[in-house]
Amino acid sequence: MNRSGIGIAALAGAALFLMAGCDQIGVGVTPIGEIQRQSAAFEGKDVTIRGISGQAIKIPLVDTKYYRLKDATGEMAILTNAAVPADGEEVIVRGRVENALIVDGRGMGMVVREQERKSAWMKNSSK
Repeated sequence: MNRSGIGIAALAGAALFLMAGCDQIGVGVTPIGEIQRQSAAFEGKDVTIRGISGQAIKIPLVDTKYYRLKDATGEMAILTNAAVPADGEEVIVRGRVENALIVDGRGMGMVVREQERKSAWMKNSSK
């Protein structure tokens, strides 16, 4: 491989490495407050959010669990089938924005249905 080929390969490798860690530094993360302000635009969309977990609840008779995720802009309910994170744990969640409840054709609050969760400190905790 010639010198320019090595340089291109090194740049491509560095770009892949940086993209893999982007969510760890906040790139591609949507502020919770933005989802709340523009809920109609986010409904049905996949998002990545980051925040501190808390207030976990197990919903009786189903496998779904619920916890709250809070960032500097707001707080949002997260639905998961995995174990809930520890209170106060900082996590990165990828999931789909959905209406929590629809009554008479109107949405009554938004939730994120978790598809993947990682600790903000690079540990993978659920998929």
